Amino acid sequence: RMEFMRQRVSDSIMKVVPWRDRIVCNPDILLGKPTRKGTRLSVAFIVKRLADGWSDKMLYDNYPRLTSDDLQAIFGYAANPIKKEFAITKRNRKLNP
Repeated sequence: RMEFMRQRVSDSIMKVVPWRDRIVCNPDILLGKPTRKGTRLSVAFIVKRLADGWSDKMLYDNYPRLTSDDLQAIFGYAANPIKKEFAITKRNRKLNP
């Protein structure tokens, strides 16, 4: 039983994919929008597809060069501005009149 638990724990550990290795901004590609390195797939395009209900399988089928590591990098990049936001509470409400 303990071996089974160890296996389940090791299966659930995910590697961290640094987005800087996979997301680039090149002024000659899509006017400098952040894209998956080596493609014209923008971060916004992929996130929009997911928001529209596309599954990761649909993305992989339609864009065969896209990998799960690429998606993780895209999410990492997209999460950056969100991390900088803060919730408005009664204590800091006066900052936003």
